[in-house]
Amino acid sequence: MADPVAIKDRIPPGVLLLTVGNGFVILTRAMTLSFLVLKLQQTFGLTPMMIGFLLGLGLLTGAIAGPFAERSRIEPVGR
Repeated sequence: MADPVAIKDRIPPGVLLLTVGNGFVILTRAMTLSFLVLKLQQTFGLTPMMIGFLLGLGLLTGAIAGPFAERSRIEPVGR
């Protein structure tokens, strides 16, 4: 059986940092979205369907605009 210390040493620090950072972002997003739903309903009186539409619209906009933003950031530098 492989030594666990040797396996840990093979993971590059950048990969480990990205993995831990991504996990942190996912956990914080999951914790805040539930409170955002409550705040939108209590403060603005939105229905659950309207809240779902607004949150989904934000995700959809990011998914559509992401490739364009990435291209505009990379193209001036070149490949």
